[in-house]
Amino acid sequence: MANDHEGTERRILDAAAACIATRGYRELSLRGLAKQLGLTTGAFYRHFANKDALLRAVSETISRRLTDEIGQEVGTLGVNDPHEILMTIGLHLLERFNHEPRIMDFLFFNPSVVGIYRQPRSGEDSFPLLALTRTTLDRIVTDDHLELSVDELFIQVWSFIQGYGILIGNGAAALDENLIRRTLRTLTQ
Repeated sequence: MANDHEGTERRILDAAAACIATRGYRELSLRGLAKQLGLTTGAFYRHFANKDALLRAVSETISRRLTDEIGQEVGTLGVNDPHEILMTIGLHLLERFNHEPRIMDFLFFNPSVVGIYRQPRSGEDSFPLLALTRTTLDRIVTDDHLELSVDELFIQVWSFIQGYGILIGNGAAALDENLIRRTLRTLTQ
Protein backbone atom coordinates (compact mmCIF):
# COMPACT_ATOMS: atom_id res chain seq x y z
CA MET A 1 0.00 0.00 0.00
CA ALA A 2 2.85 2.40 0.80
CA ASN A 3 4.34 1.74 -2.63
CA ASP A 4 0.98 2.58 -4.25
CA HIS A 5 0.91 5.83 -2.32
CA GLU A 6 4.50 6.65 -3.28
CA GLY A 7 3.85 5.68 -6.89
CA THR A 8 0.83 7.96 -7.13
CA GLU A 9 2.72 10.77 -5.45
CA ARG A 10 5.59 10.34 -7.93
CA ARG A 11 3.09 10.42 -10.84
CA ILE A 12 1.59 13.66 -9.49
CA LEU A 13 5.03 15.26 -9.09
CA ASP A 14 6.11 14.18 -12.58
CA ALA A 15 2.89 15.42 -14.18
CA ALA A 16 3.10 18.73 -12.30
CA ALA A 17 6.73 19.21 -13.40
CA ALA A 18 5.78 18.43 -17.02
CA CYS A 19 2.94 20.98 -16.86
CA ILE A 20 5.29 23.58 -15.38
CA ALA A 21 7.89 22.89 -18.08
CA THR A 22 5.40 23.39 -20.91
CA ARG A 23 2.99 26.01 -19.58
CA GLY A 24 4.57 27.53 -16.46
CA TYR A 25 3.63 27.12 -12.81
CA ARG A 26 0.99 29.85 -12.91
CA GLU A 27 -1.05 27.70 -15.29
CA LEU A 28 -0.96 24.60 -13.08
CA SER A 29 -4.47 23.55 -12.08
CA LEU A 30 -4.94 20.95 -9.36
CA ARG A 31 -8.29 19.87 -10.81
CA GLY A 32 -6.78 19.58 -14.28
CA LEU A 33 -3.84 17.63 -12.94
CA ALA A 34 -6.08 15.26 -10.98
CA LYS A 35 -8.26 14.72 -14.06
CA GLN A 36 -5.22 14.10 -16.27
CA LEU A 37 -4.01 11.43 -13.82
CA GLY A 38 -7.44 9.86 -13.37
CA LEU A 39 -7.65 10.85 -9.71
CA THR A 40 -10.56 12.29 -7.82
CA THR A 41 -9.97 15.61 -6.11
CA GLY A 42 -10.19 13.81 -2.75
CA ALA A 43 -7.57 11.26 -3.81
CA PHE A 44 -5.32 14.09 -4.95
CA TYR A 45 -5.63 15.89 -1.60
CA ARG A 46 -4.58 12.72 0.25
CA HIS A 47 -1.15 13.29 -1.29
CA PHE A 48 -0.89 17.10 -1.16
CA ALA A 49 -2.88 19.32 1.17
CA ASN A 50 -3.00 22.20 -1.30
CA LYS A 51 -1.32 23.74 -4.32
CA ASP A 52 1.41 25.32 -2.21
CA ALA A 53 2.35 21.89 -0.79
CA LEU A 54 2.51 20.47 -4.31
CA LEU A 55 4.64 23.36 -5.58
CA ARG A 56 6.99 22.99 -2.64
CA ALA A 57 7.37 19.23 -3.25
CA VAL A 58 8.06 19.80 -6.96
CA SER A 59 10.63 22.48 -6.03
CA GLU A 60 12.36 20.11 -3.63
CA THR A 61 12.45 17.38 -6.29
CA ILE A 62 13.97 19.70 -8.89
CA SER A 63 16.49 21.03 -6.35
CA ARG A 64 17.62 17.48 -5.53
CA ARG A 65 17.87 16.56 -9.23
CA LEU A 66 19.95 19.63 -10.08
CA THR A 67 22.20 19.11 -7.06
CA ASP A 68 22.79 15.49 -8.08
CA GLU A 69 23.65 16.58 -11.63
CA ILE A 70 26.04 19.28 -10.39
CA GLY A 71 27.59 16.81 -7.94
CA GLN A 72 28.22 14.36 -10.78
CA GLU A 73 29.85 17.11 -12.87
CA VAL A 74 32.05 18.19 -9.97
CA GLY A 75 32.98 14.56 -9.26
CA THR A 76 33.68 13.77 -12.91
CA LEU A 77 35.88 16.84 -13.23
CA GLY A 78 37.60 16.13 -9.91
CA VAL A 79 36.91 19.68 -8.82
CA ASN A 80 37.61 20.65 -5.21
CA ASP A 81 38.34 24.37 -5.56
CA PRO A 82 35.24 26.26 -4.31
CA HIS A 83 35.58 28.85 -7.10
CA GLU A 84 35.38 26.07 -9.71
CA ILE A 85 32.47 24.45 -7.87
CA LEU A 86 30.68 27.82 -7.92
CA MET A 87 31.43 28.13 -11.63
CA THR A 88 29.98 24.65 -12.19
CA ILE A 89 26.84 25.59 -10.23
CA GLY A 90 26.41 28.86 -12.13
CA LEU A 91 27.03 27.37 -15.55
CA HIS A 92 24.73 24.42 -14.90
CA LEU A 93 21.88 26.64 -13.70
CA LEU A 94 22.30 29.09 -16.56
CA GLU A 95 22.32 26.25 -19.10
CA ARG A 96 19.03 25.14 -17.55
CA PHE A 97 17.63 28.67 -17.94
CA ASN A 98 18.61 28.35 -21.60
CA HIS A 99 16.90 24.98 -22.11
CA GLU A 100 14.16 24.91 -19.44
CA PRO A 101 13.26 28.53 -18.71
CA ARG A 102 9.86 27.75 -17.17
CA ILE A 103 11.30 25.15 -14.81
CA MET A 104 13.99 27.58 -13.70
CA ASP A 105 11.51 30.44 -13.33
CA PHE A 106 9.49 28.09 -11.16
CA LEU A 107 12.47 26.97 -9.08
CA PHE A 108 13.66 30.51 -8.40
CA PHE A 109 10.40 32.46 -8.13
CA ASN A 110 7.38 30.33 -7.21
CA PRO A 111 5.68 31.53 -4.03
CA SER A 112 6.23 28.28 -2.14
CA VAL A 113 10.02 28.80 -2.05
CA VAL A 114 10.62 32.54 -2.23
CA GLY A 115 10.59 32.80 1.57
CA ILE A 116 13.49 30.37 1.81
CA TYR A 117 15.75 32.87 0.06
CA ARG A 118 14.71 35.61 2.47
CA GLN A 119 15.56 33.64 5.59
CA PRO A 120 19.23 32.67 5.55
CA ARG A 121 19.87 28.98 6.24
CA SER A 122 16.19 28.04 6.41
CA GLY A 123 15.00 25.16 4.31
CA GLU A 124 18.43 23.98 3.25
CA ASP A 125 17.67 20.41 4.29
CA SER A 126 14.90 20.13 1.73
CA PHE A 127 16.64 22.31 -0.88
CA PRO A 128 20.09 20.80 -1.40
CA LEU A 129 20.86 23.18 -4.28
CA LEU A 130 20.61 26.08 -1.86
CA ALA A 131 22.74 24.22 0.70
CA LEU A 132 25.41 23.38 -1.89
CA THR A 133 25.55 26.99 -3.05
CA ARG A 134 25.79 28.41 0.48
CA THR A 135 28.40 25.83 1.55
CA THR A 136 30.50 26.68 -1.49
CA LEU A 137 30.21 30.40 -0.78
CA ASP A 138 31.07 29.80 2.86
CA ARG A 139 34.29 28.07 1.75
CA ILE A 140 35.13 31.00 -0.52
CA VAL A 141 34.49 33.61 2.19
CA THR A 142 36.57 31.62 4.70
CA ASP A 143 39.42 30.53 2.40
CA ASP A 144 39.81 33.94 0.73
CA HIS A 145 39.20 35.97 3.92
CA LEU A 146 36.52 38.07 2.24
CA GLU A 147 35.13 41.01 4.14
CA LEU A 148 31.52 40.31 3.28
CA SER A 149 29.29 37.72 4.86
CA VAL A 150 28.16 34.52 3.20
CA ASP A 151 24.62 35.95 3.12
CA GLU A 152 25.77 39.11 1.31
CA LEU A 153 27.79 37.09 -1.18
CA PHE A 154 24.87 34.72 -1.69
CA ILE A 155 22.57 37.62 -2.59
CA GLN A 156 25.10 38.96 -5.08
CA VAL A 157 25.78 35.59 -6.74
CA TRP A 158 22.14 34.46 -6.71
CA SER A 159 21.04 37.83 -8.15
CA PHE A 160 23.54 37.50 -10.99
CA ILE A 161 22.43 33.95 -11.78
CA GLN A 162 18.73 34.88 -11.62
CA GLY A 163 19.07 38.07 -13.64
CA TYR A 164 21.30 36.59 -16.31
CA GLY A 165 19.10 33.48 -16.35
CA ILE A 166 15.99 35.56 -17.01
CA LEU A 167 17.75 37.31 -19.90
CA ILE A 168 18.87 33.96 -21.33
CA GLY A 169 15.47 32.32 -20.82
CA ASN A 170 13.71 35.17 -22.61
CA GLY A 171 16.19 35.22 -25.50
CA ALA A 172 17.54 38.66 -24.56
CA ALA A 173 21.09 37.37 -23.99
CA ALA A 174 23.14 34.38 -25.06
CA LEU A 175 24.83 32.02 -22.63
CA ASP A 176 28.47 33.09 -22.40
CA GLU A 177 30.73 30.93 -20.24
CA ASN A 178 33.47 33.58 -20.18
CA LEU A 179 31.02 36.20 -18.89
CA ILE A 180 29.87 33.80 -16.17
CA ARG A 181 33.45 33.02 -15.15
CA ARG A 182 34.51 36.71 -15.08
CA THR A 183 31.42 37.82 -13.17
CA LEU A 184 31.66 35.09 -10.54
CA ARG A 185 35.38 35.76 -10.11
CA THR A 186 34.71 39.49 -9.68
CA LEU A 187 31.95 38.84 -7.12
CA THR A 188 34.15 36.51 -5.09
CA GLN A 189 37.27 38.70 -4.88
